[in-house]
Amino acid sequence: MATTQMSPNAVGTSTAKRRSSLDYVLFAALIVGAILNILPSLLNGRLIPPPMIMAVAALIAAAVLATPWRWGVSIAFIVSLITSAVDLAPGQFPLYTLLHPGGTTFTVILLETLCALLGLVASAVKLTQVARRETPHSTTLSTASLTLVAGIALGAFLIGTFGQSSGTSGNAASVTSGTEVVHLTSDKFAPNIIALHTGETLTVIDDVPVPHILVNGSWSASNPNQAQPATEAGAPVINNVELNNNTKVVGPFATAGTYHIYCSVHPGMNLTVIVA
Repeated sequence: MATTQMSPNAVGTSTAKRRSSLDYVLFAALIVGAILNILPSLLNGRLIPPPMIMAVAALIAAAVLATPWRWGVSIAFIVSLITSAVDLAPGQFPLYTLLHPGGTTFTVILLETLCALLGLVASAVKLTQVARRETPHSTTLSTASLTLVAGIALGAFLIGTFGQSSGTSGNAASVTSGTEVVHLTSDKFAPNIIALHTGETLTVIDDVPVPHILVNGSWSASNPNQAQPATEAGAPVINNVELNNNTKVVGPFATAGTYHIYCSVHPGMNLTVIVA
């Protein structure tokens, strides 16, 4: 079926006539993606610049898209392309999280990446229509993309929920006697309970390019978003020890007892050290 051509001089064409369901899919992808990028800052109670920058960019792109400017979709295309590239960049936090399913962080990042990819496809199709001066219309590609994203979104929710519950129970049961090494994932200690002998040190290895700041104390069991710094007699002083894809040695732990360490960046990220 031949497409209807738009007149180059169709200045009087109303905004409504230049819209199709493709435009609304793109607009929704930008807005939802922006909200998902804001969530990390809200959940951590502090500003996290990279996702906030992408959120602002997406909101600007959505605002431009809502104007009568026919080339406004080019801004959405550029923002979606950059966001997708950042999310899928090798060695970065988003891709690492996507490759390790489970938990709220995985679900949020997966959904945000899907929005970016959906926005990229929708804006590319829309940009082609604008360049060809075609009457705005939906395509089978946009319909298929929506169906695919809805299916993956449901899968992400199920994987995130199941992965979080199973991961939590597994870590809680991990007590490794005699070891001196604990690893940091994106938002957990692995294991989160560790046993040392008196006089041993604890080697903390950050396996991911994600910043962590270690402090004596723990996050509240009743309120996971409330930090509880503590000075524990016999524990080595751990005062804002920063890690970011590197290794630090803590200790030695000279006195027998049970001690607590938490990451001040990630709510609920606690480590219990048992020294005998």
